Amino acid sequence: MFLSKTAFPDCASESLPAVHRNAVMDIADDMKLSEDRVFKLYSIVLEGLSREARIVDYLPILVTRRVKILLNKIAIDNGRSDTTQQ
Repeated sequence: MFLSKTAFPDCASESLPAVHRNAVMDIADDMKLSEDRVFKLYSIVLEGLSREARIVDYLPILVTRRVKILLNKIAIDNGRSDTTQQ
């Protein structure tokens, strides 16, 4: 069961641009995880990469890639093998 946009905390969904909210929902759907869990990791990665970004238009792509890599690593470390490999 996937969560809707309302799964995001109210203040967080307003502060995150639509392109990033959509990326979170896509990752959650692809990896069969809750949007809330993905949102937390996505926000941390976004904050870190935003500090160094020279071209912010690439952030959704770069953050999505990093989040998927981290989630796959977490899944492997936890012995879960049913996540999508990217």
